[in-house]
Amino acid sequence: MVICDSRRVVARARRVALARDIAQCGLLAGVDWLFSNWPSTHIPLLSRSDSLVVLGIANIAMIGHLWLVRVLPRWSTRRIAATWCATERERVTRASLSARE
Repeated sequence: MVICDSRRVVARARRVALARDIAQCGLLAGVDWLFSNWPSTHIPLLSRSDSLVVLGIANIAMIGHLWLVRVLPRWSTRRIAATWCATERERVTRASLSARE
């Protein structure tokens, strides 16, 4: 019988993912700050207003990406867990409910 305790590995992966998310949000906030504090800032070949529209789209895309990389693995885990025994399914659903809180 093989016993694998992956709590440390999972905790480290979560910390790394959180650090990556914070870095991405910091970079996005920095670019937003530059655009808001320097009125002459624009993307080459675009006007200031067009550049702000592109920046808004980039903000929405980044936030959507951060949300999707958190939600899609949870959804696929639930789909895969449907083939497992009842106790393992319960463990996955309990873990996902506690992660939301």
